[in-house]
Amino acid sequence: MQELRKYKFGEFWNMLLSGVAMAIVVAVTPGAIIAPFISGLAKSNSFWATVSTATSMGIYIVPVAAAILAADQFGFTMIEKASVSLAAMAGSGAVKYSNGTWTLVGMGDLINTIIIIAIAIVLIFLIRNHVGSFSIIWEPILCGSIVGSFGMWSYKYVHMISMGVGNILNLFTTLQPILLCTLIAMSFAVIIATPLSTVGLAYAIGIDGIAGGAASVGVTACFMMVAVATYQMNVSRAV
Repeated sequence: MQELRKYKFGEFWNMLLSGVAMAIVVAVTPGAIIAPFISGLAKSNSFWATVSTATSMGIYIVPVAAAILAADQFGFTMIEKASVSLAAMAGSGAVKYSNGTWTLVGMGDLINTIIIIAIAIVLIFLIRNHVGSFSIIWEPILCGSIVGSFGMWSYKYVHMISMGVGNILNLFTTLQPILLCTLIAMSFAVIIATPLSTVGLAYAIGIDGIAGGAASVGVTACFMMVAVATYQMNVSRAV
């Protein structure tokens, strides 16, 4: 518990979100960069079809990668990282169970994944000094079963937030071009600064064409404003 108290609330979440952000970048980069170049070849050649499949699979590791990288920010052991990843995978919604079949459905709900990772990390801090050498037994059980089960329960409620935002964005795509571009760009400029996944929302509502370009402009504008706002501090640190 003393180890957890040394982290301020803002510092704790910044470290956690840094790990999650890196996991998303790593997972979606292959598909974002390689897929457009080989999608045409994949339709007529089995080799490129295999490459395309392998490239697209990256998005499914987001919950596990996010948990491991977030836990790594706090100096967790291998057992602790794996335990947090068990909870994240169960609570992410990335895997659906129906009629005896498990189905991968993407990266799941990122907000719920972040919440479950945070709970699992706090739990590890609370119990690590009490389980001792039995950590390999108790930590996976508590994180994977208890926290994971809570994540599966909370998923349907937290997912409503992402679905609500997605429905609003989907409504924007039905408007005339100038208003569509303005609203989509403004929305993605705001969303990129939140735990919501811009990539996940774009995939969910099928943004393409002019709407996809507007979303890119919004994200770029947000980062440009961040660069301007932090310019003085970055210059002073460099000096």
